[in-house]
Amino acid sequence: MIILGVLIIAGLTIIGITIASRLHGMSQDLGKLVIPDTIPLSAPQGSRIRAVDADEGLLFVLLDTPSGDIVMIVELGSGRVIGRLELVNEP
Repeated sequence: MIILGVLIIAGLTIIGITIASRLHGMSQDLGKLVIPDTIPLSAPQGSRIRAVDADEGLLFVLLDTPSGDIVMIVELGSGRVIGRLELVNEP
């Protein structure tokens, strides 16, 4: 019974150390990223930003436009649009 308790404590300690080291590594990576003050996005007249999400140096902007939804992918370091997902009607 004592051995089981020691194993549980050792396992939780290893998990805690792993989480702390990964969070520390992530915070160091974010410190290197310089984000521009403004990022211009060209979108159709009447568009509205519905949602924004960021992941691994990329910014995903969901736009609600008169012609449908568009997702723009922006590189945070440079501020340039690197991709655009747009729903179109099938021919």
